[in-house]
Amino acid sequence: MDEATILEVVGALSPRGGTPKREERLKEDLGVDSLRLVELVLGLEERFSFEFTQAELDPAQLVTAGDVCGIVLRHVS
Repeated sequence: MDEATILEVVGALSPRGGTPKREERLKEDLGVDSLRLVELVLGLEERFSFEFTQAELDPAQLVTAGDVCGIVLRHVS
């Protein structure tokens, strides 16, 4: 599993589409609102066969595409 694959999935599940950069913010740059965030979390869990913890679902933990990558990599590496 690599970061590029995770970023592609994040991009596919975001309203803006395309592959985001690590530093792009989910809400402000990628257009991910609260409903899209739920869809993103569920999509990542299904695609990579893991579950986010309650702490990881804290909005302060999910600010950028890089934050999402870090969480997914911790679970699947």
